[in-house]
Amino acid sequence: MITAAPLDEPQQAECRKRIEAALQTNAKLVFRCDPALIAGLEIRGETITLKHNWRDDLACILQQLGRDDG
Repeated sequence: MITAAPLDEPQQAECRKRIEAALQTNAKLVFRCDPALIAGLEIRGETITLKHNWRDDLACILQQLGRDDG
């Protein structure tokens, strides 16, 4: 779990609880911080990466603007 800002212990516990509820299983999470995300988070696993952050959203917007202008 990578977040734009560090999460304190209660925030990490809440994230873990919600992810485990969604997956319906225990999740082995390691929390890291990457300010380059600007806001939001990424969940990286062995076979999948889920992105929900401004950096990725802005990259998609720029790509779409470039496609529309081209």
